[in-house]
Amino acid sequence: MRNKALSSLVAFALVGILLAPLSAQDRAAETAAVKQTFRDFVATFVAGDPKKIASFLKEPVIIVGSGTVLGTTSEIEKWAADTRSQLQSRGYADFAFDQLEARPLGQNVAFLSYSGQRKTKDGAVIEKVAGSMFFRKTDAGWKMVTVPHGYPPADFIKLD
Repeated sequence: MRNKALSSLVAFALVGILLAPLSAQDRAAETAAVKQTFRDFVATFVAGDPKKIASFLKEPVIIVGSGTVLGTTSEIEKWAADTRSQLQSRGYADFAFDQLEARPLGQNVAFLSYSGQRKTKDGAVIEKVAGSMFFRKTDAGWKMVTVPHGYPPADFIKLD
């Protein structure tokens, strides 16, 4: 019940955000900032510190594929540790981007889409993946409000 309530609250907040227009210069700067935030998140995820990983997410966070809501930092850290463990059991040690696109949706929300390759320590490709997520601008910068939702690379969402 708590997860459904949090999920509804987050969805309502996302829908209810005033989408004020951005200037072309602001749009370019925000797009670059969102992309850099995600690159930094991926580097941190590869490095593996659950506390640092959690710092990129804004509570509550929705795992779109399962509908799960992570409402606390400790839940996010557990998710990060569990997810990394699962990937490491398959040899995951690095990520290489093929495509990375972001689009601000007003002043405080952005959408990001990516595709790339999960790799082993020696550079062998484990799998090709794509995904997308929403970000929210906070006083501390851009934070993810949804965990990257993965799907086949053929479904990569082009934003331009």
